[in-house]
Order: sequence, then structure tokens, then C-alpha cells
Amino acid sequence: MPDGPVLETRLVSPAPGAAAPPARQLSAGAVVGRTLEVWWRHVLPFTITSLAVYAPLAAFMAFAWSAFQRVGPGGRALGLGGLTLALGAATFATAALAAVQAGAVTFGTVRHLAGDRARLGEMLSAGVRRGLPVVATGLLVWLAVLGATLLLVVPGIVVMVATSVAVPAAVVERRGAGAAFRRSLELTRGSRWPLFAAWLALVVIVLLLSTVAQLAAGLLVGIVARGERAVAVTLVLTQVANALFSAIPIVGIAVAYHDLRVAKEGVDTEALARVFE
Repeated sequence: MPDGPVLETRLVSPAPGAAAPPARQLSAGAVVGRTLEVWWRHVLPFTITSLAVYAPLAAFMAFAWSAFQRVGPGGRALGLGGLTLALGAATFATAALAAVQAGAVTFGTVRHLAGDRARLGEMLSAGVRRGLPVVATGLLVWLAVLGATLLLVVPGIVVMVATSVAVPAAVVERRGAGAAFRRSLELTRGSRWPLFAAWLALVVIVLLLSTVAQLAAGLLVGIVARGERAVAVTLVLTQVANALFSAIPIVGIAVAYHDLRVAKEGVDTEALARVFE
């Protein structure tokens, strides 16, 4: 059962006797542009959530490197079992925090599109409340994409695009995993080429930004650190560089979900934001 009331929406109804307005088409350029604008307006809280997601893996890398350095005379090897346990704990923590981040960033994005600005605490609270449905929905989408990819790469891409707004549907409409999955198939129907173009553009942008950040981090490490310490610092800073821009795709998914509902259903943006109240 849903953990709260189903989202109430206001539909824009035409005047009596007037023809219904035609559904607008999703614009890939608009999705990309507004994604970057929303991300920049909330760069600090979004980056904080991203750093929290990457923190367990960064800590594991530093821990594993420290354990490796202790091997030798006077040192003690942690052992494969210990490293596997530490990696498993870091992976579990990362998955849990990623679910919270997805809900938090979706909340912040929808509130921004409604003309409000969400505080970090509000974002995290929303992310925690919808954490389990997000995990279940994300797992279902991942299994569907994996199964389609095993058949051929192209079906995998098609399924990935078709189910891309399942997580926002789970967060905003308080749906379960199966219902959110079906809702994404419904919303993206007829708009999957623009969605694919938007995702491709955002992936390229994130890769470019991450590459620049990693190169800058490498140069900084070369200046301030030497030898073994430089390796450990580089491992941590690489995760930090990845985290800086990891919220951008989540923002893009939330923007696309918002735009699809407005274009296809005439939903009032403020009604989308009120679900979190």
C-alpha cells in the first residue's frame, strides 16, 4: 500500500465548446538546458548528496590502500576475506545512499520547477521517506535493462529510455516498483527519441566535466603530495571528482518526468510539488 496519499493533480481543461489543446512534444534541448540550470541553482546541496553517496567507496579505497601498505615486515595483511567484507559494506552503503539521493534530488528539482527552493534538510527527508520504493524500482529497471541488453544492445537502450522516468514516478506519485515501471512506459511512449538525445547529451557533458575535474585533481596531487601518499590521495580525489557531477543525470530524469506530465497530461507544476508537503 502507498505510504501517503496519491498525488492530486489539476488538469488544464479547455473552455466549454473549445477544442482540447494538442499535446506538446518533449524537447531534448529544453530538457538539457533546464537540467543544467536546475543543477547549477542547487549545486551545493546536490553536490553534498553526491559526496555522501561516494563517501563509502572512497573510504574503502583509502582503507584498502592503507591495508596494502601494511603488508611486509612488521605489517599485517588484511586478507581477501576482510577486503571482501569491507567492499560489500561499502557497496551496500553506497546503494542505500544512492536511493536517498535519487529521492532528494528529485524533490529539489520538482520544487525548483514549481518556483520554490528546497533546503538540504527537506531534500534528505524526502529521499529517506521514499528510499525503499526507489531501491525496488531501480532494481526492477536494472533487471529489465540487463535482460534486454543480453538479447542485443539496441533493445537494452530502448528499455533503458522507456523506463527512465520510473524512479521519479515512484517518488512523486508514491507508486510501487511495478506501477512506477508501467507508468514510465506510458509516459515515455511517443517521446523516446527526444529522451534518448537528451540522455546522450547529458552523458557526454558529465564525462567531459568529470574528466576535467580529474585532470585538475591529478595536477593538484602532483604539487602537494609525493610517493605512496599521492596514490591514496588520487584514489580519493577521483571519487570526489566523479561525485561533483553525478547528480546531473538524476536532475535530467526529474526534469524529463516533469515535462512529460505537463506536456501529455496538462498537470499543474505546483500540484507535482505539493505531493511532498
